[in-house]
Amino acid sequence: MKIEELKNFKHIPEEELDRGSLIDISTIDVRCDLPPKERMEEVLEKMKNPFAFKVGKYVVKTTFDYEEGCTIGDCVDALLIL
Repeated sequence: MKIEELKNFKHIPEEELDRGSLIDISTIDVRCDLPPKERMEEVLEKMKNPFAFKVGKYVVKTTFDYEEGCTIGDCVDALLIL
């Protein structure tokens, strides 16, 4: 996934999200044998939009504060460790 795609996803207003097309992250299988960078790329590819997704019947819209020094990659890495 390219940086420009991520930037576009970040700025989609909540009311414009197509809830039917959001991925339920509880259905994503991640290959734990991959190195962290490849694992992150696989997750981003499967999620389609890391800023908006479903968990069961709930829609989650996330934001990342780059001012704090945490990149989206850092956040995804942290999620994969859980």
